[in-house]
Amino acid sequence: SELFCLSVSVSTDYDIKTSIERDQYKALVEILGLQYDPNNPFKPKYFFDELNIQIPERVNVNSRVAIHEIAELNRPSYEDGEKIYFKGWKDNNIKGEKVRNLQKTKECLGEEAYQMCKEHNISSVWTKHKTESKEFHLPDVVVEK
Repeated sequence: SELFCLSVSVSTDYDIKTSIERDQYKALVEILGLQYDPNNPFKPKYFFDELNIQIPERVNVNSRVAIHEIAELNRPSYEDGEKIYFKGWKDNNIKGEKVRNLQKTKECLGEEAYQMCKEHNISSVWTKHKTESKEFHLPDVVVEK
C-alpha cells in the first residue's frame, strides 16, 4: 500500500485552506476511489468538511497511542516491518555487533530512547507476536565514570 500525505497550513483559529495542489488533488481522488461526475464534481472542500465532522470535540487526556500502532503505520519503512510489538533491548556490545533499527526506535519509542541506543550501541527488539510484547521502559545503561 502506498502512503499518502496531505499537508495543509492551520491557522491559530484552526482554520485551514481547502485548496490543494493539482497533484495532491489527483492523488486524493484516486485514494478515495472517486469517479468523475460532471454533475457533481469533487471539491477538496467536501473532503475537509467531512474530515471536520469526524474530529471529536473532546479528547480523553488519558488516551494513549500504543507503540505497536505507531510501528504498524510505518511498517513498510522499517527493517523487519512485520515485527510491530516492543520486546525489549539488546546490548550489541556483548557480541561486538552494531546498533540496528535506529529509525524505528526513534519514531516508535522517542528521542530519549533513540539517543541512548545510539550512544550505548543498544538495539530495540521487536516481535510479530503480541503475546511476547513487553511494557516499554528505557534501556538500562551503565554510565562509566
